[in-house]
Amino acid sequence: MPLAVELIALRDRRHTKDHPFFDLWAEGRLSLEQMGRYMAQHYHLVQNILRPFGIAFAKAPPDVQGFLIENLAEEYGLVGEGSGAPKNHNAILLRWTQACGLAVDAVVRETEPLPELRALLDLMWRLVYNEPWQVWLATQAAMESQMVGVQSRTVPALQKHYGFPAGDARVEWFEEHLVADVEHGEKAFELVERHVSDSSMAARCKEAVREALDARWYYVDAVYRAYVE
Repeated sequence: MPLAVELIALRDRRHTKDHPFFDLWAEGRLSLEQMGRYMAQHYHLVQNILRPFGIAFAKAPPDVQGFLIENLAEEYGLVGEGSGAPKNHNAILLRWTQACGLAVDAVVRETEPLPELRALLDLMWRLVYNEPWQVWLATQAAMESQMVGVQSRTVPALQKHYGFPAGDARVEWFEEHLVADVEHGEKAFELVERHVSDSSMAARCKEAVREALDARWYYVDAVYRAYVE
């Protein structure tokens, strides 16, 4: 079985789209504040999970370096996704948290990352420092590609239960990530498949992906406990 297929199967068995937090979101049972608090945590996830890209860039071959640069350029609104207009993903994320009643300062400077989020970020730093870049990229692919499945639940709910029409600027972040991370995830898995040629490296990729999937699930668990229970 191709390694990429195995990694995707691992991801889908522990996919955070299936977490009870997103069950509540899909059913329209979360408040705007609860959704905003989750996205405030996600802001800090994104701010920090992109930083290891620089270390991976230094380790990786040119085809992977090009992918990492393109990914970062799209995140920061330097280029558009496909034929689309450039969008700064931080800016459109903060537009949503403001719609939920959270001031920008409350998200950027006053929100403390939950301990479980710090643990997930620490894991990604450990992988990029201590493991071959293929292991880190396999894990990053399993993390980033989850966003498509998550947004396939959040976007319909925002329209049906919360009254945000398609194309509303306040929910642009969710609509963007319903499509943007399809390409990123597929390309990352393709690159891992291309550059992992031995069974020991493949086994390490799968082990790291399992560990990261658990860490991401525990992070959403912490969001649920902090803002819902």
